[in-house]
Amino acid sequence: MNEKPGTSKPTKKRGKNSWPKIRKIVHPNGTTAWQVDTRTFNGERRNFQTKDDARAYADECRVARANSGRDAFAMASRHRADAQEAIATLEPFGKTIMDAVRFYLPHLQAMERKRTLAAAAEEFQRRRELDGSSDAYLRNLRSYHSQLCRHFGGATLLVDIGRDELEHYLDRMDVSAHTRKNHRKVMVSLWQFAVERGYVADNPAKQIKAPVVIADEPGTLTPAEMIRLLNVADGDLLAYVAVAGFAGLRRAEIERLDWSDVDLDTREIDVKAHIAKSKKRRIVAIADNLYQWLASVHQGNGAVVGRNLASNLPRITKAAKIEPWLQNCLRHSFASYHLAHHENAASTAFLMGHRDSNLVYSTYARAVRKADAEKWWSLAPAADKSVVAMP
Repeated sequence: MNEKPGTSKPTKKRGKNSWPKIRKIVHPNGTTAWQVDTRTFNGERRNFQTKDDARAYADECRVARANSGRDAFAMASRHRADAQEAIATLEPFGKTIMDAVRFYLPHLQAMERKRTLAAAAEEFQRRRELDGSSDAYLRNLRSYHSQLCRHFGGATLLVDIGRDELEHYLDRMDVSAHTRKNHRKVMVSLWQFAVERGYVADNPAKQIKAPVVIADEPGTLTPAEMIRLLNVADGDLLAYVAVAGFAGLRRAEIERLDWSDVDLDTREIDVKAHIAKSKKRRIVAIADNLYQWLASVHQGNGAVVGRNLASNLPRITKAAKIEPWLQNCLRHSFASYHLAHHENAASTAFLMGHRDSNLVYSTYARAVRKADAEKWWSLAPAADKSVVAMP
């Protein structure tokens, strides 16, 4: 009897449990093919032009399935028990054993790399140095990392330091909340660097809640204190006090500033990218009173301040009876008095090198009286070099 096109029927049975099934396929165009159905093993159905090819493939599949079964039975009984327990444990979470393996594998790989705390810290510092971080930032970074290594031991593997250990390290510090927050920030950066390098699987420092810092009033000088300071300063110390207090440059920026960057003709200070903390150039306008202070000490070229600033600054602050001397108080004073006088947070932020005005407004708004701001911007040298109010 002729077979109808488009039909199929199994070949002669090879036994009651014969597997896989081989069917003869008659296509609508009259051609034939032999199909091997192995879906219960590998989810496939394959067609062959000849019956012999189909039988050969079926034989291969039977051998493969037999080997798979033998491998399963060859598994040690304790491994089968572990697998069954793992499957039952993961089932409520909708996860498989392979999901668990993929999750845990990065941790095992990190352990194999055996990166110590000291080695990772040194590598991170080197990376930041190559990226162009400032000397001040690198000094602070080394200080924070040194404290970490003293506490945990530099030879300790990163993977052996977890969230609880880092949190205990922060909690035992007898420092302000602001300092603890800075330490946490450094730890987050170091461990994130380690994650990216594959030294650890995750960042435990990120899991620690940042300490709540109550914002202090920005440390500012009064106009009277600034008068005393300007009266005792001379040379490069006078230049430093004037630029920091009336232009708002950071100390590190002033230390890198050259007199060739200070243009009294255009009344501008060119804070080039290699000078600025942000690594972005900005032009800072020279205020009227600052122009007069700089005109009295300006040189054609050379460093604006010498290398002895750190040792000489305490001398003039003590002579001006400004104790204690608050860090960055000249820059904070500029921000407070500039914002109060001009009432333009965006302008103040730009001159200070901030990316936006939010920080400036939230920190310095209403920090000083407007009347004191008018006094601040009128402080200028007299003919006898004493400080007087500008006319």
